[in-house]
Amino acid sequence: MSNRQVLIQEVREGQAMLAQFFREALDRFDERTRAIERRTDEMVAEMKEIRDLRRDFLEGR
Repeated sequence: MSNRQVLIQEVREGQAMLAQFFREALDRFDERTRAIERRTDEMVAEMKEIRDLRRDFLEGR
């Protein structure tokens, strides 16, 4: 293999490694985003429960 072919092969391998790195980073980002969305949904449900309890208390139920 010539020097040029070796360099081309190394560049391709580097590109593949970089692409894999970005895929994994995006997967971790998506996973964290879903976790934040789940926690936000949980917090909304908790806030609604607190609101309902407060309303019931103030109405004397």
